[in-house]
Amino acid sequence: CISRELLWKLHLEAAQIQERASFLTSSNTSVIIMQNHLQSCRRSFVRAILSCPPNLCWKVWLASGRMELTAGRTSIARKLFMRAYNVVPDKGRSTVLLECARLEEFVDDVKLARAILCKARNDNDSDWKIWLESVSLELRCGRRRKAVELAQNALDIHSCTGRLWALLVQIRHEDGEVKQSDVLIRALSSVPKSGEVWCEAGRLHLNPFVPTFDLERAELYLMF
Repeated sequence: CISRELLWKLHLEAAQIQERASFLTSSNTSVIIMQNHLQSCRRSFVRAILSCPPNLCWKVWLASGRMELTAGRTSIARKLFMRAYNVVPDKGRSTVLLECARLEEFVDDVKLARAILCKARNDNDSDWKIWLESVSLELRCGRRRKAVELAQNALDIHSCTGRLWALLVQIRHEDGEVKQSDVLIRALSSVPKSGEVWCEAGRLHLNPFVPTFDLERAELYLMF
């Protein structure tokens, strides 16, 4: 007999297995057949919700929303994400907002995606992943200056996050190797054990078209 605390996880795992199986076979079947296959997946999500503790229901709503988004049902996915947002504890709110922003960008509503990320950044306990996604969104939209500005603002708050430093080093490439090296030095000073930053250091010395090209030094950094 499986305890109630574990039963919802079993149904959630079953739903995700059925989801993966449906999309793996979708290349050889019609959309209608794929949607029929997804019905069993949806039933497992319903069972997961019914057996899930109230404080964890948001995880099931979020997972089911991702499934519907992948299936092309964006309006249903949006409603499921909103259900997740309405019940998620404060600690998990940034995770839900990230999914909401990605959905809106996916449907080409970049303005709304920016607004969602802006709201998330203004929260007192803003997650560094929100800032990372904000920078990445501006890069995908070709707004590099805005991306640099957001990255710098992010590091004022999350100065010990290697992923943010590595991204700033990367997007400073167009400003020349001198400015990029300056950012790299600051990054290594702030997060000397970050593998992402050391990878960017190695990348800086792998470019044969700049004066900093040095394979031995690149190897040294990449072996750190």
